[in-house]
Amino acid sequence: MRRFALCVLAALLAAGCRPGPPREPARSAPPMTQVSVRSGDLELKMSVSRPEIAPGSPLILTFLLRNVGSADRIIRSLSPTLFDFAVYAADGRAIVKPSVPTKPLLARPALRVLHPGQAAAASIAWTGTSAVVPGKYFLEGYAVWTGPGAPLLTTPRLAIQIRR
Repeated sequence: MRRFALCVLAALLAAGCRPGPPREPARSAPPMTQVSVRSGDLELKMSVSRPEIAPGSPLILTFLLRNVGSADRIIRSLSPTLFDFAVYAADGRAIVKPSVPTKPLLARPALRVLHPGQAAAASIAWTGTSAVVPGKYFLEGYAVWTGPGAPLLTTPRLAIQIRR
């Protein structure tokens, strides 16, 4: 078998085949700083200012809700806040729960109209509490509250790292 491999190598070299340049080591993908979800004509994007923070440092979460359809979209919200988020520890424990269901609900739903291509945006600053120690955490964003505890859009979880 070894003799066969040497013959193949000799034939390749004789034919002008040369080994290529050495491969670069594989690089890991940069941490994600944005996640999105779509429901019908509405797309929600949640992004963070940076994927790693020090304990007690503020993390800025930015939300963008866009009408990606071709018709006006009426958004009803039972709370003055259109966006909210939750934070989970790596073991799944809820560190921060959404506050919208606990806020006073409006007697009449707030109506917002998003025309095609139009967006609503907001930023929320979060600084970890005493329950937050260095480690991996997951953020989940919510938008368009249609009832107590019932967000229309929930983003996939976005990982952040709290480092010392």
